[in-house]
Amino acid sequence: MRRRAAYSIFIALVVSPLLLIGCGNSENKNGTGGSGGGTGGAGGTAKLDGGGTGGGTGGAKIDGNSVDVAVGVDSKVTPDASVSIDLLPVVIDAGVADAPIGQDAPITLDTAQIDSGAKATGDGGLACVEGEVGSVAAGLSFYNTGVDRNNQQLSGGSLDPHYQMRQVSGGAYTGNSNWTSAVAMDTSITWSQWNTPSDARWIYVADAANLGQDWGTYEFMTTFDLTGYDSTTAVLAGKWALDQYGTIYLNGNLVATLPDQNWNNNLTSFNLTSGFLPGTNTLTFSVRFPDGGDGMIVSGASLSASLLPKCP
Repeated sequence: MRRRAAYSIFIALVVSPLLLIGCGNSENKNGTGGSGGGTGGAGGTAKLDGGGTGGGTGGAKIDGNSVDVAVGVDSKVTPDASVSIDLLPVVIDAGVADAPIGQDAPITLDTAQIDSGAKATGDGGLACVEGEVGSVAAGLSFYNTGVDRNNQQLSGGSLDPHYQMRQVSGGAYTGNSNWTSAVAMDTSITWSQWNTPSDARWIYVADAANLGQDWGTYEFMTTFDLTGYDSTTAVLAGKWALDQYGTIYLNGNLVATLPDQNWNNNLTSFNLTSGFLPGTNTLTFSVRFPDGGDGMIVSGASLSASLLPKCP
């Protein structure tokens, strides 16, 4: 009896701790830890959102993603525990792709509204542009006749890169009714009564220069661009002469006229302050050539306008 009692005591001492230790895999969901089967054993799971005790080495869960952390006997996470956090997608305004935190987000710009630096309003008009309000544009260009892109005089016989010409009504001479480049006139064949400034050359119909007959009426045309500028503030000024006489049209509207004999040692000033359009503008000179050997000239030209207001 004593020997059996001794064995019973021995078994109780040995088996009872094993029972207490062997009840692993308890999961503490309510944060109290102790009611799930002892200390939780070596495989216990502790949830940080419950704050409870799991025991052993378990899994800490944040938003459903588990990572291994060291959990002490008192079910507290040790300071060196590593915790992973789900990266939420970040959206930067409408139309921009999502990207995780810490990564570069691809940005797509709608370039439909940024042509030439200007943004369009709902009705298609230019409303604003990058730039300083009210400043006068330094980049606007308008060229005298008979010069290159650096405003240097062309040599006689060269094609003018800025002025086109065509015959619109015939005389004894039938010319080209399609637009072709005007030709810079050499000073050796200009009339002695013509004014010949150093910043321009007379342009003419070279093919008919020496016919000495009625050339009919020709148009000389040039364009300039006001994109990004307030067209209502534009000013185009300069001096001109025609041999023999004619008119200026801005975007199809008559703006100036010269009579015969205007060319006699004289250049007449013009100053245009209205009739401009946003974007491309066209200036057309209609010149009557009744006796051949004639031409036209523009000198001292300048174009200015204020930039559109800066976009917010």
